[in-house]
Formats: sequence, structure tokens, C-alpha cells
Amino acid sequence: MKVCHDIDAIKIENSCVAVGVFDGVHRGHRRVLCAASETARQSSGIAVALTFDRHPAGLLFPQKAPSYLTSLSQKIEYIEALGVIDVLVVVPFDLRFANMSPAQFVDRVLCGRLGAKHVRVGADFRYGKDRAGSVMDLEAAGEAHGFEVTIVHPITHDGERTHIRSQVEAGRMQLAHELLGRPFAMRGQVGHGKKLGRTIGFPTVNLILEEPRYVRPVLGVYAGWAILPNRPRIPAAISIGTNPTTDGENNVVKVEAHLLDGFDEDVYDRTVDIAFHSHIRAEHRFADVDRLVDQLHRDITQVERRLIERA
Repeated sequence: MKVCHDIDAIKIENSCVAVGVFDGVHRGHRRVLCAASETARQSSGIAVALTFDRHPAGLLFPQKAPSYLTSLSQKIEYIEALGVIDVLVVVPFDLRFANMSPAQFVDRVLCGRLGAKHVRVGADFRYGKDRAGSVMDLEAAGEAHGFEVTIVHPITHDGERTHIRSQVEAGRMQLAHELLGRPFAMRGQVGHGKKLGRTIGFPTVNLILEEPRYVRPVLGVYAGWAILPNRPRIPAAISIGTNPTTDGENNVVKVEAHLLDGFDEDVYDRTVDIAFHSHIRAEHRFADVDRLVDQLHRDITQVERRLIERA
């Protein structure tokens, strides 16, 4: 898959274009992407995905912008892993792009740069300045410019659309997994912490998140995995919290993971994905470190049981 970060540097003919933010690359997104690929193959064309380097609301309405299910690098990786897209165009969503009218978006991008003969979008797709363009407008533009528009309807859960972010925020990781089609995972670089975990027998990797606006799971302890490139995933007890027992009134939320199965490699400064399996318990402030250590032993037993039972 070719990845292009400059829409002005690309020129494609006869493409089927899937357009969307694609945050999470969840099952509904994959339906759009696979549908674009299938249409491209049928017409001997090129399967193109057009997405953005950020959620448009992050620029236009920062106070209302949604949190992220994936960092940009994860989004690119997940789309590539599908194996159905030939060219991924990642548009820097800046004011110049945001101020394009719907007609300019069609003329300059879909037709001028991507040579669209087919366009696949979700049912709630909006485009152009002030989100002025609707799916109906896109269909009318397609008739005028000679491309077909197909609307891919959302996947539902138990008959209703489900907001994946709210499931992650509530710690309902099994349902989030079902809706995403994979475990929710945060990506970051392993940084140096205070090393307090090592002094009590529970060393952790401390994640400096790649995407500061990740959706934040409810504070507590989780079963999950650490994923390093080119190796099997490693079982982990994950903490999302402020470490109230050892850090006092510090309100900085940290993402840490104690890696199991005897893992003791030096992973400082390496990129790691922390993937969530299930919520174990809420964050709690213990009376002393000894009580914390006792609970951590119980947490690890529970993590191991969860990962075995639901493997």
C-alpha cells in the first residue's frame, strides 16, 4: 500500500475512493474500505482511501472534538493490514483544506487528484466548508461529474448503533473489542518513571502516549497485553490511574503495564502497544504499600485467569 501525505503530489485515474476519518478502523470502516476495494477490482481500477491526519473537529471545534481510538500511525497500520487498499491518502486537515467548498472538494480532490469513478462513504458523511455538503449533494455531484456514489450503512449491535468511545470510557473492553474487531489499544513510547514498581517487585513499563487525545478508559486495573513489533503479545496487568497510594494527591493519569510470563527485557524508548482485554477493578487508595502489594498479587492472578478463560 502506498501512503501519500500530500494531496497535491498525487494524480490517479480510474479509482474507487473510500472517504472518512476512519478513527479506530472499526468494523463499519472496514466495510467501507472493503467495498471500495471490491468495486475497484471489478472495474480494473485503483482502491483509494482518503483520510485526515486529525479529526476535522480538532481544528474547527477543539472544545467539542472527540477523543481518539487510534493514533495516526495505528490508523495507517490497521488500514494497511486489511490488504485491500492500493493508495492511502492522508490529508493534513488545515484551514486551507477546511475552507474548500463542497464543489471545490469534488472538483479538486475527488476528480482532479484522485480520478474518482466510484466513491464510497458512510451514511452520515459530510464534506466541504462548514460541513455544507451532504450525501445527497455528493450523489448529485457524482451525476454531474461521472462518478457513482455508494452509501455504506453502519453496522449495529443488538439492533442499535453503539458508540465505541463510550464503551472504552466505561471499561467495557469486551464490547469495544467486538465493535472494533480488535482490542482497544494505546500506542506510545516507553519512558522512565520513578521506578517505584521495581522496588516493590512489580516493575512496569510507563507509556508516553503517541496520541495525547486518546479516549481514556475508566481508572483502574485491566487485563491485557503489551505488543512489541515482530514478537508474540505479552500478557500484562495494566493500570490506568494516578497511583494514589504511592503518589499521594498527584492527579496526573498514567498508563502503566506490568508484563507477565517472566518478561524482563529493557524496552525503554521503544514503541509499545498496550491492548486491553477486560476491566479487573477500580482504582483504589490503600492504607500502605503492603496492602497495595497484596492487592497487586491478587490482580495478577485475576489477569492470568481472565486471559486464559477468554483466550
